[in-house]
Amino acid sequence: MLRGIELDKEQIQAMQYVKKNSKHCALTLKPFQKGIKCHIHHIEGVSERPDLATNVKNLLPLCEDVHTEYHQWVISNQKSVTRATLKHFAKEKKYETNW
Repeated sequence: MLRGIELDKEQIQAMQYVKKNSKHCALTLKPFQKGIKCHIHHIEGVSERPDLATNVKNLLPLCEDVHTEYHQWVISNQKSVTRATLKHFAKEKKYETNW
């Protein structure tokens, strides 16, 4: 389940593939290790672009705290989950934007 959206097997497999092959957070560049969990973020949100839900190029590894921070920022700024919104967030927070 992803914020009220049920994921199918193909979506879960795509997310697991990216998670397994990711070594660091795409925004902070912190390595994933004990205490720094990897979350997989849909660059173009599933509710905005369900056709991209299984596209690994639409999946980005983020540390748990940054992923939570981004979604809280989206809600508080009344934004949609899009590539442009994520870039805006990353620039504002001085995070990496080359992903």
